[in-house]
Amino acid sequence: MTTGLQHSAPAAPARPAVAEKRLGDVLVGNGTITVAQLAQGLAQARRIDEPLGSVLLAKQWITRRQLYVALAEVWGTEMAFVDPVEVDPDLAQLFPYPQLAREMWVPLRTERTPDGELQVVVASSGRPGEHVEREVRERTGIQRVHQLVTTDWDVQRALRTVWRDEVVHEAVSSLAERRPEESASTVFTWPQVASAVVAALAVVLGLVLDASTTVVVLLGIINVTIGLAVGAKALISTVGTASETVEQVTDAEVAALTDAELPRYTILVPVYKEAGIVGLLMKNLSSLDYPREKLEILLLLEEDDPETLQAALAAAPPDIVRILVVPHSLPKTKPRACNVGLSFARGDLVVIYDAEDRPDPDQLKKSVVAFAKGGTDLVCVQAALNYFNAEENLLTRMFTLEYSSWFDYTLPGLDAMRLPIPLGGTSNHFRADMLRELGGWDPFNVTEDADLGVRASARGGRVAVVNSTTYEEANMALGNWLRQRSRWIKGYMQTFLVHSRHPVRLVRAIGLRQAVGFLLTIGGTPATFLLTPVLWVLFILYLAFPRQFSPALPPWLEYVSLANLLIGNGLIVYLSLLAGFKRRTYGLVAYALLSPLYWMLHSIASYKAAWQLVTKPFYWEKTEHGLTSHTQDAGDDDAADAAATTRPAEPAAAPAPTAPGAPTHQRVPVAVALAELAGTAVPVPRHVLVPPGAADTGPQPAPDPDPLPDDPEDPMRPLDLDDLAALQAELEVLDERDLIAELAPGPVARHPLAAPVPARPARPTGVLPVPPTIRQPDPGPATRPPVRRLPPVPAPTDRPVRRTGPLPAVVPTRDTAVELPEVHPVPALPPVPGMTLVRVLPTVPAPGTPPATPSAGRATGHRPRHAAADPGGPARPAGRGLLSWAVDGAPR
Repeated sequence: MTTGLQHSAPAAPARPAVAEKRLGDVLVGNGTITVAQLAQGLAQARRIDEPLGSVLLAKQWITRRQLYVALAEVWGTEMAFVDPVEVDPDLAQLFPYPQLAREMWVPLRTERTPDGELQVVVASSGRPGEHVEREVRERTGIQRVHQLVTTDWDVQRALRTVWRDEVVHEAVSSLAERRPEESASTVFTWPQVASAVVAALAVVLGLVLDASTTVVVLLGIINVTIGLAVGAKALISTVGTASETVEQVTDAEVAALTDAELPRYTILVPVYKEAGIVGLLMKNLSSLDYPREKLEILLLLEEDDPETLQAALAAAPPDIVRILVVPHSLPKTKPRACNVGLSFARGDLVVIYDAEDRPDPDQLKKSVVAFAKGGTDLVCVQAALNYFNAEENLLTRMFTLEYSSWFDYTLPGLDAMRLPIPLGGTSNHFRADMLRELGGWDPFNVTEDADLGVRASARGGRVAVVNSTTYEEANMALGNWLRQRSRWIKGYMQTFLVHSRHPVRLVRAIGLRQAVGFLLTIGGTPATFLLTPVLWVLFILYLAFPRQFSPALPPWLEYVSLANLLIGNGLIVYLSLLAGFKRRTYGLVAYALLSPLYWMLHSIASYKAAWQLVTKPFYWEKTEHGLTSHTQDAGDDDAADAAATTRPAEPAAAPAPTAPGAPTHQRVPVAVALAELAGTAVPVPRHVLVPPGAADTGPQPAPDPDPLPDDPEDPMRPLDLDDLAALQAELEVLDERDLIAELAPGPVARHPLAAPVPARPARPTGVLPVPPTIRQPDPGPATRPPVRRLPPVPAPTDRPVRRTGPLPAVVPTRDTAVELPEVHPVPALPPVPGMTLVRVLPTVPAPGTPPATPSAGRATGHRPRHAAADPGGPARPAGRGLLSWAVDGAPR
């Protein structure tokens, strides 16, 4: 299927009966763009080999809504703005969510046409084609399919709302169900538990039988473990120093790229509780040197984070930025959110950035070159990480030296030796198809990047390093640093436990040398942190009590332990010195001498990680960002940049006129439709309504004498994230909680001071009658037709709904007599020539309410939902508008 934005699936055969209009002509004809803009857009589309719609959106000359309205006219079909509550949940269960997410269409409902035939209505963001019709026929058995056009954002909102359970299940349980041996959802296997118990019993038994020999053996094991781990890191870093003279991607190779040959790129940005840096994120990503028409930025937000959502909407990002609200589920981890983003990603390459990241402008293009040179087995390209606030305090200086050593020497050494590379938490560039084959990220692993690098190696893939840097914020607070580092070390422990479950299988899969490298890097890192304090304790005891301590241990063990301690810390200091010189951060070089003290902090974090591995293995300790006083070169042009990225305002869409006497379609639940096809009778669900004027298809139950009340407010089209410019202005009027209720795909927590929601009266079963039309004396041909009451709202179900809150007063039942207000005739004024006369219908008051006077009626008349309150007028009555459900009964 092709769309005006992307090519997300193979093109379906075209079926136009007449000559198709051209998109540019339609947009020029309705005044959306000018002839000069069309000529410039066509030239850009030919230069970068992208559709015209993508070019116009990237240049912010049109909005997404305007584009799809024009595409509907080009394709000769109808435009629909899909509200998730309009999707039949029973029909949705017949279609798999991953397929719909890839092909960008959703089934809406089944209905009966005026000629009595059943048809399925679907909405697609692409050209109507045979592929969708064939899929619908195979899954429902209904032969007639009616295809509408909607925006790609409406499709995605419907998918993550109606298919909420499937989205959560795919993001959380997919890897654990398909490849349970590669998932950290099981922390310890029984063989691992048995091995640990046997080792502990052996130590206890040895201490009881021969304590001195047992201590010597344990100290020997500790020295061997630390020596091998530190020696392996020194060897790997030494090999990595050769990369200083080898530039993986040159500037000439980047300059030789043409925009037409660049692939589409998806940027995933998981953000949680970081509302203060969303604006900075937009500024940093806008500096990337890549065609906007081929960029897709997915901002992954959480349902329980309304502050960040409000900040994202207030930033009014361009149309290449899509906001995805991730459904709440456990474990609440970054890889779970990334899996949701991956299911909606449409790029050929995918990269992850954190909210505070500032990548090099040419990083995406360098990654494209690296993939082209790396071969078909290259799964991921890792860019280096460093910090823009390196000199803020002592902790940030040590952190910067550590990262410089890791990304400038250790990772290039692992790449050169073809050993498994534990990825960093950001700036990982993937081939999207290979990432999906690997199963995405493990949501139960709190260091999902390291696990994915090892998993790629185990399955025959390869990870490389590219010479580009992403600058981020270094932790400047000790507590924040300990939380982050303990999570990383716990993730290394999880990764080691997962991939060491079957040692023989691991050796056969990646080879003996790679398996040893995995053992010493992934397993040796936390082991070194845990065991180093033992050597320091021995060293301090040796200095404090030399005469009492020396006879207790053999001299050779004392010398080995001392050498291990001194040589290991000396290597750490040396590598930190090299890293400072390579980055030309000479002011940090002297701080490399404090590396042994800095690594003692790692030991504290490692013991915390070991405790959490047993007590809270999947707990994600959130790292707070935005604490630094450094501002990443923020200039005076921020306001201009923000104005430049704000999209033009879009006129409100007028409702489509309905021709008098037009045939109506009766909505039919999919269960009834399928039963009808099978030739069986099923009871009609209670929410099925027969629209006025629809053909009678059979005997109907007796009318219900208790119809449900009318909706007290006019229907409003659903808010959509493509209306960001309008939403930014409405934030001054709307409350934050109301905005979340309109945009979040699931239920939103009620206001703490909100009144309890009254129970909804039970709805009768069977077919509900159509509310009667209120008839008035015929005012003549100049008046509008009678106003029909809106149909009753279906009873609440488990599916997400657009709003919650107290219902309006129920209309009188059959046992209650209602006295209508007396209508006094009003002398008619002489009509003005050419004026259309409109007669206002009288309202029916609630039981026990005295008739309203004409002046009161004018004072409390109905107003639009988003109309600002008149400062000089009366207060808005309680229970009206979008905010009444959250603050009804709260003190004003």
